Amino acid sequence: MRYLQLLAILILLCSCATNSKLPAWIDGFEHNPQYFSALSVVNTRQPDYKELARDYAAREIAMQISTSIESHVDINDSERYGISHTEYLSQIRSSTSARLKNLSPVHAYEDAQKYYVLYRLSKAEYYAERAVLRDRALLKAADLLGKYDLNQSSPASGILLLISALDAVAEFLDMPLIYGGEDLGTEIFARLYDLSLKLQYVWDLDELEVTAKDSKPTIITGKTFLSDQEAPAPKIPLCFSSETIKIPGSAFSDNNGAFSITINRIDSFTATQYIDLSFDQHHYDANFQNSTALGIWQGLHFVPQRLKLKVSRPQVYLDYAYISGYQSGQSESVSGALANLNIAQSSKAEDSQYIIQIRIFPKDGDYLSRLNYYSTFADIHLTLLDPKTGATVNYLEQKNLKSGGNSRENGQRNAERDAVKEICDTLLYRLIYSYLIQ
Repeated sequence: MRYLQLLAILILLCSCATNSKLPAWIDGFEHNPQYFSALSVVNTRQPDYKELARDYAAREIAMQISTSIESHVDINDSERYGISHTEYLSQIRSSTSARLKNLSPVHAYEDAQKYYVLYRLSKAEYYAERAVLRDRALLKAADLLGKYDLNQSSPASGILLLISALDAVAEFLDMPLIYGGEDLGTEIFARLYDLSLKLQYVWDLDELEVTAKDSKPTIITGKTFLSDQEAPAPKIPLCFSSETIKIPGSAFSDNNGAFSITINRIDSFTATQYIDLSFDQHHYDANFQNSTALGIWQGLHFVPQRLKLKVSRPQVYLDYAYISGYQSGQSESVSGALANLNIAQSSKAEDSQYIIQIRIFPKDGDYLSRLNYYSTFADIHLTLLDPKTGATVNYLEQKNLKSGGNSRENGQRNAERDAVKEICDTLLYRLIYSYLIQ
């Protein structure tokens, strides 16, 4: 027991002796108001511990810088640019940390277990350097803004110039952005706001009548233009959306400012449906390097345009034939089955979206004399056709359906009746399900 007590005292003395050997810049570390500074301490057993210590210090100094900058961000400016303090300061910390990667340590010390390093950045030098970077950004932005003003007839390329000007100055929104006697930040934002007002994109029609399940594609057109110049706006990225219709997600206006999208098929039977047209702001996202600038751009409101579609149900033309000298008028039963499936019929093939062709062929079987029964069989052929091209959309058949009667005539009449019952119960639904019901 006494041995353990002596050992504990020895370890404590050694620890005190070790601590007493630490340099004064560690034991007496204090923040100098003229510097941003950070003291990092890391375990030497960690991989790349020196780089890790530098990263810790860079993040700490970046935090100090962003805290200092926060006091200079005017709330009115924040509201004007459509950004939050948190977002902007996060961008400042990120860009500052990247620049501090090459910062050299003022002091470093390493013992058997820990690595101590002190990084320091002069506030005067930092602000002077940031002012130089701001001035370069203003020079670049002023040049881009001038080119944008001269490029009004080509808005697609002009937008790239305008957002590049925004991207250049976005890191310095806490600083005065005066260039040539003008507030360049205000000038850029005024043009961005003006762009959201004058860039127009419209459908050629406000309302369109279409038919659900129609195999014929529907082409919808529109145009883009600048309202202040009454001139077409070519090469403008557009996006489209609908809750019920599968449509292309994006398109560009052509050299005349016109655009079109093709709807291959409308599946929903909802009577009123919509397609929304918008300016595709996200098309330009990859051109931003500064997240604050990207946030300002995405915060702009470009008003979407809505196209109303009045959707009618598809119509079919029933082409029914029973190939026999004995007819029973069973086609009316097929028409009733279509009505039960909520499928409308057209009196003319050319006015329909589909043709349902039904052919029933009776075949005489054996005569069972003891029963006085004439057996009869029916071959059923159902074809779904595209009336515009004559192409077969779907085909079903059932052969040798059994029937019969007490005479050859009744056998063939009953064969039609039983075939039509099979059609109405199962075959018709299977024929049209994927094309007119699903």
